[in-house]
Amino acid sequence: MKLLPNTVRNENGFVLITALIMLVVLMVIGMAATNTSTVELQISGNNKASTQTFYQADGGARVGIALVEENIEEVGFASSDQGVVHVNELDLFLNENSALDWSSPDAYLPKGASGSDPRTDISIRSQLVIQAGSGLQMVAGYEGGGKGAASGSVRRYDIGARHYGPANSESTVVVEWNHVMK
Repeated sequence: MKLLPNTVRNENGFVLITALIMLVVLMVIGMAATNTSTVELQISGNNKASTQTFYQADGGARVGIALVEENIEEVGFASSDQGVVHVNELDLFLNENSALDWSSPDAYLPKGASGSDPRTDISIRSQLVIQAGSGLQMVAGYEGGGKGAASGSVRRYDIGARHYGPANSESTVVVEWNHVMK
């Protein structure tokens, strides 16, 4: 007496089921690889944007240093257009506040930038520091405290540049610049 028919022992469909299972496994692996590649592309894009934004802010700080020196030499600017830099505060070398003000920057790059375009805002604040032998000591070539030719004064500038770049990236660079008063 046979309880099981011959069709139960037939293994003809085994290859088809194995091939379908392998196909599903390979499809899951492929989707995971695609997802990983997409995330990696987003990470590298964000890294590129943040690196470019940092270097733009660093360049803005260097422009700010040149702007301060030119502003001191000319005792203020006559107009707000200084090449590619637009200056909001014509005598920015006299700004004496304790903190950099990003709500109303003293200058910005590029000229004519709107609020949504990539741009670099420059904010400048100064403080007059008078010390015995400080500023003129460096100019006179003397070394060590108290050996200066005379007491001098230094105007210390905090020059900040904040760049707003693509993909909502933002970077701020603040440098301290000392100008020896003559």
